[in-house]
Amino acid sequence: MNKDIARTVKTYTKEAVLIEEGSPATHEIFYLYRGTCLAEVNGKVVGKIESGEFFGEVAAMLQTHRTATVRAVTDCTVFVFRGLDDQNLYEVISKDPKIMRKFSEQMAIRLVEASRRAAQDVERSATQIEKYRKTLSGAIFVGEKIVEKFQSKMLQDLVEFLKASSGITLGKPEDVDDRYFPNTKSILQ
Repeated sequence: MNKDIARTVKTYTKEAVLIEEGSPATHEIFYLYRGTCLAEVNGKVVGKIESGEFFGEVAAMLQTHRTATVRAVTDCTVFVFRGLDDQNLYEVISKDPKIMRKFSEQMAIRLVEASRRAAQDVERSATQIEKYRKTLSGAIFVGEKIVEKFQSKMLQDLVEFLKASSGITLGKPEDVDDRYFPNTKSILQ
């Protein structure tokens, strides 16, 4: 087991990629000494890393692939700690309560941020789902009324397809949006 932990200093220019999402985690943890970086997952910004923060520790500690891409927003100076295999990483952390506290705080902050993002994603999805449900319900209602009035087999097949594929079995009149069905008032009465 390697007991030596090496610290090197690297500088990065604005827009440089410091860590690539999905790349293997070597025994490296990073400390942003100067500058600002963004963490991105699947090309979407999920966090900001400021001077005085560690990053890359999750993948280094768990020996997984990198969970995010870290990109410099400004020119940056970074301390890279290498040689942190499982055992000596835990020894370093246990001997320095400040590092332990900093890791714990950062992981807690990231967990809260991830929870907030997940909640926002769920809320956006629920809003979209309700919008689609209402749109389909209104369209099904209009389709049902037109089928009743004109006895169109083709439209009846379309309405049945919409019902079967959407799971909406009955269209509601309150879901009809007059902006999209401006010429159907006489049919709907």
